[in-house]
Amino acid sequence: MPSRSELAILADRTGIHPDLERLFNYSYPVFKDRTSTKVLPLPPLKFHDRHIEPSLILKSVKSLGFSMAQYLCKFCDDELMAFIRKERRLRGGRYFVAPARHDNPLTDAYAVGDYYASNLSESTTRFPSKFYYHPSEPDWNSLFYVKAPRQGPEEKDRFRTGTGLSMLHWEGHADTINELSLDEEMTQEVRRINEKHPNIAIYEMFAFCPLGTKMVRKMGPVSRFKWENSRTVGSFGNDLSTRACPPDAKTGLWSKIAVESLSKGPKRQQSKKSPISLKAVPKPTRNKGIVRDPGRRGPRTMWYHPEPSHYLQHAWCRAVENDATFIILHCGKYERIGFRHRETQTLYLSELIDPSVVPTYGKMEIGLQLLIVKDLLERRATSKKEEEGRTSSGKKRSAEGNESRGRNKRQRTEKRPEVAIPSAEVLESGLGSRDIALFRLEYQSFNSPVPSSFLRVEPSCAPSMKDRPFSQTVKGRQKYNPSEYFTLTLDEPFANGAIGTVHRASAKFEFGSTTVEYPGLAVKLAFQEEHQEQLRKEYKIYQHMAKVGYTANILRVHGLFQDCETGLLAMIMDYGGPTLGRTKGYQSFTEKEQNALWDALQGLHDANVLHGDIKSNNI
Repeated sequence: MPSRSELAILADRTGIHPDLERLFNYSYPVFKDRTSTKVLPLPPLKFHDRHIEPSLILKSVKSLGFSMAQYLCKFCDDELMAFIRKERRLRGGRYFVAPARHDNPLTDAYAVGDYYASNLSESTTRFPSKFYYHPSEPDWNSLFYVKAPRQGPEEKDRFRTGTGLSMLHWEGHADTINELSLDEEMTQEVRRINEKHPNIAIYEMFAFCPLGTKMVRKMGPVSRFKWENSRTVGSFGNDLSTRACPPDAKTGLWSKIAVESLSKGPKRQQSKKSPISLKAVPKPTRNKGIVRDPGRRGPRTMWYHPEPSHYLQHAWCRAVENDATFIILHCGKYERIGFRHRETQTLYLSELIDPSVVPTYGKMEIGLQLLIVKDLLERRATSKKEEEGRTSSGKKRSAEGNESRGRNKRQRTEKRPEVAIPSAEVLESGLGSRDIALFRLEYQSFNSPVPSSFLRVEPSCAPSMKDRPFSQTVKGRQKYNPSEYFTLTLDEPFANGAIGTVHRASAKFEFGSTTVEYPGLAVKLAFQEEHQEQLRKEYKIYQHMAKVGYTANILRVHGLFQDCETGLLAMIMDYGGPTLGRTKGYQSFTEKEQNALWDALQGLHDANVLHGDIKSNNI
């Protein structure tokens, strides 16, 4: 039998029920700092954070210019009244529960994130689902949730962790989604949001300690944000293409920001300098093609000194990858809410919000979740209209577009140097005799303005290179001519395994007077120390087989390389094509295929190697 609170009318034109009022008036208890001194910060910038498309990076950080807490509370009131005008009343339900005030001590970033996700957001994230997706659903089931961060065995940073507001995945939560009785169009939209926006909003959680509080406090306005790229020195970026920026919502918070900016009047004329300072983007070298690596990263003997700009850059990158608008910075003691404006590449930050002081913190957080989802809905509608417009006008412009693409293609072809398809000897020599590889990313939101320098740590296993002498320590901070390095351009990953991610890649290098390009490579990336150790073991098996002379049915491995700045480990090898699991599915093998597989396994066993993981997706 439903409880009295489930049957209660939470709000209508006459007033608000005490249960909803209690949720509105929720605030954090005053926690005491009991964090261990072992919570030490680690560098937050990852490998991918240095390879974002230049038109998508952060250029400036500004203050909102008004109280975000007051704006969100008013927004919550307005959306509640709009719901009542349409539905007449807001009823309670089985899963409508006001959060409890637990006095359990907050410690590291994971405890801060768990408290926020398990207490407050468990209630507040149900409102946008109820208001915008299924108003008649009686139980208050929700499409949205903030995932409580969990520390894995490979996660060593307890000072900072990331999570996000997500929508239930249509595969993992199919039963819950079915209970909501969404129509087919809405169900398809859930799938599209799952694919495009894994995190609808970005949360950065910090440890409840003086240093965590200091980081959130110091994240203030910066007129020219110092964005960090790779520190490889050379002349790069001349052929970078600019990609279209995803649309911003025109209403909601941005309309308020625009009005406030206009009310302050025009600013004084500023100098025509670049609006962004790209830290560590070196000046082009005079000698064309010469590069210098930033030096190999040695063992860290000193603690990392946290920089607010590093945490803002990492949070911004996460927002770009998820096409998210809102970034929430939270340490238990303080909170800042960031608004990412894509067109101007600006992050607008709220005032410092104290969850234990704001009297209607619960209402503010409900307003935040409503604003996040309403922003998503507007941007999704804008994108849909743009796609429909491109589809309807595609036939009209097809002739002009084909002619234009033909002209552009001819222009690009005329400017490119001579390109040759390499022989096996040229490829093995071009990749195996060079001890530095320049890594670029070119997919989705990544388009490297400056490549990362990877120095060789293990030699090539290719037949013609396996006897090449190799020093185990390649010195860093050296200059390299075009004949001494090669460039790798990585496409989006096509596999995520137990060790890391695997990318298709193309290589480019100078061989005599010819520019050689080869698209048939794959790169395995290992990020964590445990995974790097596994990748080194895998490489040693390839090296052993090369030394004993068994190369049939084995992909060529061109060496093991390590990123100078992040320590990321990469194994460069040939791409073997799609797996049999993809091409054959559950079809049985032919007799010819069975014999070929038998011969390959017999060759491995003759080389004293046991594969240990034979399956169609590995062949």
